[in-house]
Amino acid sequence: MPAHVESFTNAKGLNIHTRSWSVSEAKAHVVIVHGLGEHGARYQALAETLNNSGYNCYALDHLGHGLSEGKKGHIDSFSMFVDTTVEFIQRVRATAPKLPCFMIGHSMGGLIATNVLIQNPKLIDACVLSGAAIATDEAVGPLLKRILKTIAVVFPRLPVFAVDPSLVCSVPQVVAEYREDPLVLSGKGTANLIVEILAGSVRAMAGANTINTPMLLLHGEQDALAHPKGSQMLYDTIASTDKKIVIYPKLYHEIFHEACKYEIYVDIAEWLNKRLNSH
Repeated sequence: MPAHVESFTNAKGLNIHTRSWSVSEAKAHVVIVHGLGEHGARYQALAETLNNSGYNCYALDHLGHGLSEGKKGHIDSFSMFVDTTVEFIQRVRATAPKLPCFMIGHSMGGLIATNVLIQNPKLIDACVLSGAAIATDEAVGPLLKRILKTIAVVFPRLPVFAVDPSLVCSVPQVVAEYREDPLVLSGKGTANLIVEILAGSVRAMAGANTINTPMLLLHGEQDALAHPKGSQMLYDTIASTDKKIVIYPKLYHEIFHEACKYEIYVDIAEWLNKRLNSH
């Protein structure tokens, strides 16, 4: 099913590109929050699988990502990602207010989703995180963190970091498509973007003990972009008693694009169905 493409203007006056995959007589909303450097269209297969289980699916392109406005690979404040995602979720919920609303966040999107749950505890009925970028200290040591903070003060838009496509997925075709995708960030993320992601991870862990939302945490064992220990830390800290963590052996960062992706999609659908029945 092709996505229905729309856009909205966020509170900062910037145009945000969105996609939706809808079914008749949906039983819930599912908002998909993508990761660093990518865009919502990469979740087409996940959305279509969830459609088959009766879920309406929605995805936005973050500021500075995909087809949304904003300098590519840059953000002034991590809260802009969070606030725009909240605006989007509120718009989704308004289309059918009586339906439950679930959220799926990948990588930086998982970090955004965690902050959404902390700041808006009643907005989401259940949440799935994939390769959440929580343990950022594993990738950025204390010295480099101090250097980045200094650079961000003087040259906030200086490009400093790029995702290595070979670490994204163990499937060569996915890596090739990632490299060739015109909507994937081809340049480097700025110093301020990286500093703000680091700050977002600190806030996430500081507030995680207030999260009571049912949560499913998924991570690839061989994830070299977002360390699996971040998901374990989050699992151990959140207050929710309805929580589950799954570490998939041998899988890389983007478990939603690995060869076994449809098995993972079905696992998610089944988990959401159980949360739906208890809603």
